[in-house]
Amino acid sequence: MAVPVPVTVSTDFSFGGSLHFYVPIPVPAPPTMMPAVEIPIPQAWPVGVALGSVKKTSSVLVNGRAAIQAGHDCGKIIPQITIPPNNALLPLHLVGSSREIIVKCFSVRMDKLQTACTTIWLPMLSCGNPVSVPLTFTPTNVMRGVFVGASAADFVGAIIQTLARMAIERLFSVGPGWKLPFVREFQKSVLGALAGGLASGVQHLMDPRYPIAVDIKIKAAGLEFGLGVSCGSSDTKNNPSQVTASVTKKWNPGKGEVAGGKASASATYTWDAGGDKAKEGVQTEIGVQGGVGAIGGKASASAEYHPDAPEGQRSKASVGVGVNTAAGSASGTATAEIEPNAPAGKQVKGTVSGKVDTPSGPATATSDPATGSLPSSTAAAPQSPPTPPPTPKGAVWQPPQSGAGVWGPAL
Repeated sequence: MAVPVPVTVSTDFSFGGSLHFYVPIPVPAPPTMMPAVEIPIPQAWPVGVALGSVKKTSSVLVNGRAAIQAGHDCGKIIPQITIPPNNALLPLHLVGSSREIIVKCFSVRMDKLQTACTTIWLPMLSCGNPVSVPLTFTPTNVMRGVFVGASAADFVGAIIQTLARMAIERLFSVGPGWKLPFVREFQKSVLGALAGGLASGVQHLMDPRYPIAVDIKIKAAGLEFGLGVSCGSSDTKNNPSQVTASVTKKWNPGKGEVAGGKASASATYTWDAGGDKAKEGVQTEIGVQGGVGAIGGKASASAEYHPDAPEGQRSKASVGVGVNTAAGSASGTATAEIEPNAPAGKQVKGTVSGKVDTPSGPATATSDPATGSLPSSTAAAPQSPPTPPPTPKGAVWQPPQSGAGVWGPAL
């Protein structure tokens, strides 16, 4: 049975409480743990938008606003006040702040990512010392008439993951401004990966559509190395079996600067996508993004090779650039589909597209250099979830399931 949770959008506000180290001003003293108030901010917090931690849709809109997706974090520089407020460590708390989604709806995806779940009774995970705590809520979506159905497996997995994370953070907690030595950092990463594997394994036992996923990240030599595996789902068309390796370099993280960014490279091999040969194969991507205050930019290049895909879908390469601001975002992408065995003159097919997102909705423009056609431009109307036949008030919106009589878009 699914629990209805109202969809959260970019303009919804969250606020609550947290725990933080406290050093009094003007007379210094050893750090102590004190409660803090998490000041209300919108989900699309400008600093998080600029640095890329805010996850929101661009083509699917709910009540004219972007919906929040899984993996969302409001970002840095979140206002918070310890009690009492004369805290010398406030600058450190601001640059290290976060406000993350805990529960995600596995059965409903918007713009390819699972939908985030948070409301007045379902918390987010707010940053803290020595542990993060689930004490930040989103009350502004309670009157929204669009819901997703969160399953028991969604809640159980989130509870296991959150409790494990809190325990690991407490176990490896260090004083303000300190860093863990490599061995302790490695141990923390391994325990975090095991916790994620345990949570997804329990979800898989409850519902075989859920994949078993293990993702480990290790920091060494100023870099973050990642390795993730996701497999075992009974629905590999929507949850393909794949392995991903990545390396990331971050600069100015948590050192008091408002500016920050990262450069990354990743490679993914997918061996089972439910028979969709255009998804099975190798994908690689390199990218860089950064921001100063509420303004950010990004650039990326990617390549794909699907050896068993139909002709014209085997190879693809693309480059893209984008700019994010509090008022909206703009991006451009150039894509080339490469097929060496195609007839002469048809080995390469390219397109160039641009997109602008504003609070009133997205607008796109696309042209085909190969045909010399003029750019086509569309101003996309806000897309709300599809309207099903009449159903009882408060019905849950999610993909149709066998015998469930519940409505929603296909995954």
